[in-house]
Amino acid sequence: MSYFDHQGHLTDEGLSLCADALKLGRQDQLPEELRGHLEQCASCQEQAMALYALVADEDYSGLGPHPVLELAGEPTPAATLKMWFRPLLLLLMAVLAFFLFLQQQREREQPSPGEEHAPAAVPPSEAGSAEGTSPLSPPQASVESKDGKPGPSPAPDTAGAGAGRNSKTANRRSQVSSGPPETDANPVLAASFTPSETLDPLAGAITRSGGLSAIRPANGADFEIGQRVVFSWQAQAEQPLTLRLLNNREEEVFSRTAKGGRLESPVGLAPGLYYWKLETEDDLIYVGKFFVGNQRQD
Repeated sequence: MSYFDHQGHLTDEGLSLCADALKLGRQDQLPEELRGHLEQCASCQEQAMALYALVADEDYSGLGPHPVLELAGEPTPAATLKMWFRPLLLLLMAVLAFFLFLQQQREREQPSPGEEHAPAAVPPSEAGSAEGTSPLSPPQASVESKDGKPGPSPAPDTAGAGAGRNSKTANRRSQVSSGPPETDANPVLAASFTPSETLDPLAGAITRSGGLSAIRPANGADFEIGQRVVFSWQAQAEQPLTLRLLNNREEEVFSRTAKGGRLESPVGLAPGLYYWKLETEDDLIYVGKFFVGNQRQD
């Protein structure tokens, strides 16, 4: 009978024999290799002691002589071996299952490598009090009641500073609700009214004698946002003229050929400064400019 497995540890029979020797007080009758292994292997020693704890109170009187410890050197009947080892094997299976369960529990309770040396997190409130400083917190948005009065703020402020904050808050709210304000403070809007260095010196000039008169819109005219823009003129020659509309960046908005001296803008115009040209196939006849949005820059 082999008492060791392929890993060099005690088999179920070896552990059972050790537990019986402890119960019967016959440790000296254990085979020498078993005694030597138990002295060196803590794992097998722990399992043998656990099995002994289960059989310590069992009554062995009805089982007869022990097949190994009391009949050393004599052949052991198969029936005796079966009678002795069957209950022990059942107990051993239960002990091993319990041992494996405890082993798994210990492994679960052990911290993972990443958490083993990680310091415990300190709540912000405790950290702030420990160092004598208040914890950082995100800035609180200002709150206003329906009557426009500022709500409670985290820190006291003077009347002038409070008024400044209220005006800035109102300005930001108006920008969100109604789009960008129509003031030169908006850099994008202001850029739309910057005069063109190339076209602005020509605005209002008839570059070729073509008998133009009654030119509308007048040079530098103002239009409201959404107002209809109609171009008209009177010319002595009946040749068709091409009207080209450009923004202040000299980007063409549209180009149309007008035969009757009148043309309505086919597109809606955003706030800004616009230039319009009247041209023949070969020459530039007139350059004019107008503003949309009443934001002209003097």
